[in-house]
Amino acid sequence: MEDKLILSLAPDIAIELVRVPAGEFVMGSQVGDPRAYDDETPQHKVYVLDYFIAKTPVTRAQFNVFAHTTNFKMPIPVSAVEPKADHPITQISWHDASAFCNWLSKLKGLWIRLPSEAEWEKAARGPSTSSDDKRAYPWGNQPPLPHHANIEGHAPGTTPVGAFSPHGDSPYGCVDMIGNVWEWTRSLFKLYPYKPDDGREEPGDLGMRVVRGGSFFSKPNRARCASRLRQPPNNRFEKDIGFRICALIAPPNLNAL
Repeated sequence: MEDKLILSLAPDIAIELVRVPAGEFVMGSQVGDPRAYDDETPQHKVYVLDYFIAKTPVTRAQFNVFAHTTNFKMPIPVSAVEPKADHPITQISWHDASAFCNWLSKLKGLWIRLPSEAEWEKAARGPSTSSDDKRAYPWGNQPPLPHHANIEGHAPGTTPVGAFSPHGDSPYGCVDMIGNVWEWTRSLFKLYPYKPDDGREEPGDLGMRVVRGGSFFSKPNRARCASRLRQPPNNRFEKDIGFRICALIAPPNLNAL
């Protein structure tokens, strides 16, 4: 099986996805970790199936293809200076991000959706199954330095996706998993342990959804692989929330999307 997937959207505009093999990984933070918030504990193992995840957050250029094709009204920038095409798209709701995924699913004949919390964290953290691996960040356990990620006001806003690569890359080669923008996940906010079959991954319209990764606003304690926040799915006003896509190996009935 290929280790990457390229989805062309338009001439010179494509989304690259990397493969994350099936298997267990350690999710969350250990009780007693001084950096951890209560909703990150207890640390536990979660099994996930094979999937592909986008190497970068979806950019304004990529989202613009969807917007023009479907007559989606693009968000109005909160700043007088509109972010450039290679910056992550922001000011979109969970519903908007899901609509992009459904559109791309039908366009490509694949099951494309937002990653679950577990899929997101495994892509950020890597395949470790040992609680002795205290990898707090995609690059290891070293606190973020200026060349790792766009956090804590290192920039006045978003930066081009991949600007901190390779220093901030995850073990699977994903970039910007920490900082730049928080990212919508498929998952409803529920306490741990994470159980994929307990309803938290259902695609219904109601309930708080989890965002991951921190943003250019975030302090290092919030910009960790295990850190999680909740947001209402209709929130499309935040200039530091975006998303990346996930593709599953075996698609469902695409006519149902």
